[in-house]
Amino acid sequence: MLINEVAQSTQQLLAGKERMLIIDEVGQPKKGDNSVAVARQYCGNQGKVDNCQVSVAGYLTDFRKGSLIDMQLYIPESWTGNPVRMKKAGLPPTVYRTKLEIAGEMVKKQITQNIDFQWVVADGYYGRDLSFGCSIDQQGKKYLLEVPCNRKVYLEKPTLRIPGKKAGRGRKPIRKRPDQLSIPLKDYCQSLTIKAFYKTRIRDTVKGNLIARVLTRTVWVWDKENDRIVKVRLLIRKDKNKVSFAFSNACDNTEKQLLKVQAWRYFIERSFQEAKNVVGMKHYQVRKYQAWIHYMAMILLLLVFLMNQREKFEKLVHQFFTYRDIKLCFQHYLPHKMDTKHGFLDRLFDNLETKKLDYDHYDHFFA
Repeated sequence: MLINEVAQSTQQLLAGKERMLIIDEVGQPKKGDNSVAVARQYCGNQGKVDNCQVSVAGYLTDFRKGSLIDMQLYIPESWTGNPVRMKKAGLPPTVYRTKLEIAGEMVKKQITQNIDFQWVVADGYYGRDLSFGCSIDQQGKKYLLEVPCNRKVYLEKPTLRIPGKKAGRGRKPIRKRPDQLSIPLKDYCQSLTIKAFYKTRIRDTVKGNLIARVLTRTVWVWDKENDRIVKVRLLIRKDKNKVSFAFSNACDNTEKQLLKVQAWRYFIERSFQEAKNVVGMKHYQVRKYQAWIHYMAMILLLLVFLMNQREKFEKLVHQFFTYRDIKLCFQHYLPHKMDTKHGFLDRLFDNLETKKLDYDHYDHFFA
């Protein structure tokens, strides 16, 4: 399958020793009801519920560069419960899977095909359920998952016990409960003073350094489904207008390492922008499932190609070369009649390496 080959190719192009797999979803507005998996659901790029298609995506990075390596279409219940509609769109009969289940299968799939990564990172939708983080931990990977502010935690390790029967009416308790009181993350954060946080630089941006106040500590959460207490590392990050919370099983990693991992989650959003605006991910007009798969496979392949070419351009031309710059080069230098003996990129790089082209000629691309 081409998408699996894209993942293998991306891995070969990444030189860094430490890598992470970022999981996120991407929505594409679509009208009508004949396109595969279109339904009224939350569309992230519009920030509201609308008629759209939603996909779960995986992004592999080595903290220097990266690319999308997987894309799976989310099939809403309104489709899985309608076999006639499924058959018309070319979908095989299947049971309904949540986006959380698709993400879990995606992580397992990458591990099975020997894609090398140490971290799995995702936003609050995937961190709201302990099962996703626990499944990653069981597979020997570290995770950093954002969690909602109403998640309750224990500041001291509780013990699960069957409470005694209260005086008066009522049944005798038979289920174990923690012997301590929990506190919502939002309330815990509000109880902290400004001195509890330390100010640090997160990463560089086009507007300068991104500064935030950070706190980490060990907390415990109650996994009711499996009747156990789970120890996690809590990361609280206070930006200018936002407070975020995240859990990690990497209890021995430093705050600096956790911040580095969390900060790189931004780049899957950047990859979505490039996929839509540069290589045309938002311009497809297909209805069948197989056609959607083929189109997305080509998009992923193009993104890997651009990632590889950008590294060459950065060395030869400019250190801040973007995918859009490469596209502009194609539009400007691609002749009307293709030379069958030498491809466009080969000719361009040959000229650059032999200094036949003046680097100043590219200035209008970098404005």
